Amino acid sequence: MKAGTEKHTEEFILREVFREFDRNSNGSLSKTELSALLNKINLSVDEKYLDALIKKLDVNGNGSVEFEEFVHFIV
Repeated sequence: MKAGTEKHTEEFILREVFREFDRNSNGSLSKTELSALLNKINLSVDEKYLDALIKKLDVNGNGSVEFEEFVHFIV
């Protein structure tokens, strides 16, 4: 039961972080929103690398990063 509780807690924290940076509340992180998230953790990324990161994370190819893609990246 503890493992399930830990997993739920981790998911809750990740959802809160995701929501904080999903400024327009559309359920995905744009390049600008992802850049703000990375800057918050002191990672300054050049635009070309940010574009490459989004391309890598954006499994469904819609140009933004959804929560599931974000979790896959973090975990």
